[in-house]
Amino acid sequence: SDLGATTDTVEHQLLHQELEEKIAAAIKTLPPRCQEVFKLSRFEDLSYKEIAAHFDISPKTVENQMSAALKKMRTLVNEYDFVLLLLFINQLK
Repeated sequence: SDLGATTDTVEHQLLHQELEEKIAAAIKTLPPRCQEVFKLSRFEDLSYKEIAAHFDISPKTVENQMSAALKKMRTLVNEYDFVLLLLFINQLK
């Protein structure tokens, strides 16, 4: 029925909103440079090389920053939400 579809849509929207809030909260806990690196990679779709050039740092440093960011975010949300969070971020691109 249409009601079932509507309920699914509302639940989906709520899940997205909840994930967006979790993402925002987790990102805010990162050091400033780490936040910027993460946002450029995940939201602006820049490569590690492009991010490195932007900040005048090595691609390896960008890789380390991203690794630290993901590790920190994983500790802040449970594993199930973390997987959803990564899938959600990839859908935003």
